[in-house]
Amino acid sequence: MKKLCALLASAVLAAAAIPRFGPEQAVSAAGTVKIMPVGDSITFGMGENGGYRKYLYDTLKKDGYDIDMVGPEGSNSASANGITYDDNHAGYSGYQIKEEPSWAQQQGTSGSLYNTLKQKNAVKQYQPDIILLIIGTNDMTANRSMDACASDLRAVVDYMLGDLPSGGVIFMGSIPEFTAYGGNAQRVANYNNTVKSVAEEYGKAGKNVKFADVHGCLNGTADLGNDQLHPNGGGYKKMGNFWAETVEDYLKNGSTTVTPGTTEPVTTTPPQTTTDPDGYIAHYTFENGDEDFTGRGGASVKTASEAYAGSKSLLCSGRTDGWNGAAHALPSGCSAGGTYSFSAAVKYTSGSASDTFHFTLQYSSGSTSYKKIATETVTKGDWVQLANANFEIPAGATDCTIYIETDSSTNDFYVDEIIIAKAGTTISGPKPAKYAVADVNGDGFTNAVDLSLAKAGMIKGSFSASGAKKGADVTQDGDVTKDDITWFVKYLTKQETTIPEPPPKPVGQMRSIEEYTPVAKEMLVEREKNGSTSRRNGVTYSEVKKYQYRSKKANKNKNVNVMLPPGYDESKQYPVLYVLHGFFENEDRMILTGNNPPIPTREIICNAWADGEAEDMIVVVPFVFTSATMNDATDFSDPGSNEGYDNFVDDIVDSLMSWVEENFSVATGRENTAVTGFSMGGRESLQIGMKYGDKFGYVGAICPAPGASGAWKWNSPDETPA
Repeated sequence: MKKLCALLASAVLAAAAIPRFGPEQAVSAAGTVKIMPVGDSITFGMGENGGYRKYLYDTLKKDGYDIDMVGPEGSNSASANGITYDDNHAGYSGYQIKEEPSWAQQQGTSGSLYNTLKQKNAVKQYQPDIILLIIGTNDMTANRSMDACASDLRAVVDYMLGDLPSGGVIFMGSIPEFTAYGGNAQRVANYNNTVKSVAEEYGKAGKNVKFADVHGCLNGTADLGNDQLHPNGGGYKKMGNFWAETVEDYLKNGSTTVTPGTTEPVTTTPPQTTTDPDGYIAHYTFENGDEDFTGRGGASVKTASEAYAGSKSLLCSGRTDGWNGAAHALPSGCSAGGTYSFSAAVKYTSGSASDTFHFTLQYSSGSTSYKKIATETVTKGDWVQLANANFEIPAGATDCTIYIETDSSTNDFYVDEIIIAKAGTTISGPKPAKYAVADVNGDGFTNAVDLSLAKAGMIKGSFSASGAKKGADVTQDGDVTKDDITWFVKYLTKQETTIPEPPPKPVGQMRSIEEYTPVAKEMLVEREKNGSTSRRNGVTYSEVKKYQYRSKKANKNKNVNVMLPPGYDESKQYPVLYVLHGFFENEDRMILTGNNPPIPTREIICNAWADGEAEDMIVVVPFVFTSATMNDATDFSDPGSNEGYDNFVDDIVDSLMSWVEENFSVATGRENTAVTGFSMGGRESLQIGMKYGDKFGYVGAICPAPGASGAWKWNSPDETPA
């Protein structure tokens, strides 16, 4: 791996669904509606004075509602950003749901929302008609389990219901995205699912408790403030508008309603669903045109003769970003709050060996929001189905559009047989082929069809699906030749009964530490050369794609980013570089985000490839923290947090390396495998090198954290890494 150690050093040093009115009576139509915002610092408004509450109040007042914001905090009147509002609330910075946080215990005060609300007799004293509850971010930073959070949420809701006036309602909101203090998208999603589950428990029991997807109204981390914990001004405004729409929707659609200028009940009739002759609500075949589909973003669409069923499909081309795709308004037979079965067949024929496709819903709910209907990894050249038999359209959603997109690539693609049916309908569609050596069409058998496909592919010089070439290359030498065709003929005539063994993999040259040190010393520099960390014209900067692998050590899926070299060819085998992040960080830190500006790891490596200073390799950047009981580190001094990082020493060998080798074309062996990392990642790199010198020939530790244990001892010089 040419100049690999120098490259390692440079790379690192560039260091809601709101259900309609439920079983209990809605808010009285008496005129004034009392609203109590309840929660932690997001409700308090940390980061921008008043947070979302001013926008909630201002919107409802402008729409003609008589609103009284109530709660034990605030002074009845405040103003911020040109908005005068009623600022009473029950928001407490740093508070957890019920458990007293460590800081409160140390200070001898309370940091429990449950205890504080009871102590202040908040619900009984202020008698809110509507409670807007957002709580849980601090429980996530404290690494509390989902079961414990669910139990605490029930305690808070039970207390509120006990003192809530007749007809009152509690909206349990999901929490916004955050990345500070170990926050990550998966943990936030797990917690929000817990909130939704608890809310639905109460709804099924006949209680007026509803789930509100606050998280869904925000644009992820783009709406975070500089502290990466609280929403920014734009995020708070979206939250305020979302809550206002939620409240108005509830007041307008309950069995008794409060509407501006009237107290008359409003009765609504559910839209009627229509179906086609096949029983489908919508069925787009593209046999007679584009079916009113349009290009999203810079994309264009037109019918094409490549088809999954019939003779036509829709080709989407001219894409300049992953979100560009083929779009259509949600048909009138579907309504907000309804659940339906969705299906689409997709295929692409150029680009990388596999790609991630999404079937997505865009809708308005106070702001533009997005919800994935289905996601699949698609192999190049294969038709694959995107399907979800029970997809719920968010209640209150308007301006709905369905579309097909990819994760981040700009490949042209085909889409066919887009179908929407009633919930629970199983819609047949293409399944991913499972290719293997001697199985060219991925049907699980070796027969004359495979011989015909192998011969046609050899003559043409290409195969319709990337996996098909692997199936045809029986000799496993990287090319489909007459030798492969001869084997098929002999196998089908029973002259051969076994698949040939693959040729031995090339063995790189290793040097002893004594030989390698003076060579490495000559390559090392104190500063990277000019232009190596910035983007340059004419250089291809590879796409970084996110995947998940199954960790045996953690007994769950973990995220990993992978960057392939430009022109990645499955018929070739590539060395692998593993890059490890530091404490409180994740798989994005060393390759996508980092400090401000981002760490230019991608630029350094791609520029080195372009300059011929590094050979093509596969770059793997995993989420290092590995634990069956914790989702992320919580404190430097916490034994479980340190153990979670040290567990990766075995996880990389037990789980990650095998996943990489199964999914990419890898040159195995220590001479083709390198590991490096920064800070805590540097410590783990050292420990990986100490324990698995027979598997890692190159080890780079940049500013390693203290605590590495072991000794640089190996059974033989052959096991010693360079």
